[in-house]
Amino acid sequence: MISEAVALPVINHSDMKKVLLSIGLLLGFIGGSHAQEIKPQEAVADDYIRLFNDMGYKVYSYDISQYRNIRSYQPVILHYRNEAKEGENVLPFKWEIFGDYIRNVKVTVSPIEKGNKAGVYFDDTKGISLPLTFQGQKSPEGDVNYDCQARPFKLDGSKINDDFYPLVLIGSYWYDSDAGMFRFCGDSEISGNPDDDFMKQIPEYYIIGIRLLK
Repeated sequence: MISEAVALPVINHSDMKKVLLSIGLLLGFIGGSHAQEIKPQEAVADDYIRLFNDMGYKVYSYDISQYRNIRSYQPVILHYRNEAKEGENVLPFKWEIFGDYIRNVKVTVSPIEKGNKAGVYFDDTKGISLPLTFQGQKSPEGDVNYDCQARPFKLDGSKINDDFYPLVLIGSYWYDSDAGMFRFCGDSEISGNPDDDFMKQIPEYYIIGIRLLK
């Protein structure tokens, strides 16, 4: 049986170019939209570090391996208010160092909690956390501010009282009458000199450090 032939439309050269151009534009749009797709990715360690820093958490790590004649170290906290020493808290234990196993000293500062307390955490195989209480600073209008910040000391080998190595200072904000606000500003590292103008401005601070014991 012979079927009837079906007449196909005739496409001239000009129409063919338009069809191909339309197909090309469509494929380009599809490919371009796929290339611009937003894809999820895992957060990296730096993202969490920035987050915790913004929340007030600071971690300072120190290598004491150069002190080969040291057998142990002992965390110490000195408390100052209005440039006068208020107290000294010597933790009632020592972290022993055995042979080549020289530990790093880690000091973690946590943000103010419950109004007037910050936290300091000594990290070792066994950690210990201690609260640091701040008196609070008043403005002329009577507003009380409990904010504090941490600053590391310059690692130049300097000591306080011959055997105490300062590592981190945690200090309260002070009221700047010229600016009309509480502030805490200065160098990113502290020299450790008690006559330093920056330390004189801080009304209350704690010095976190260690004693290296032979």
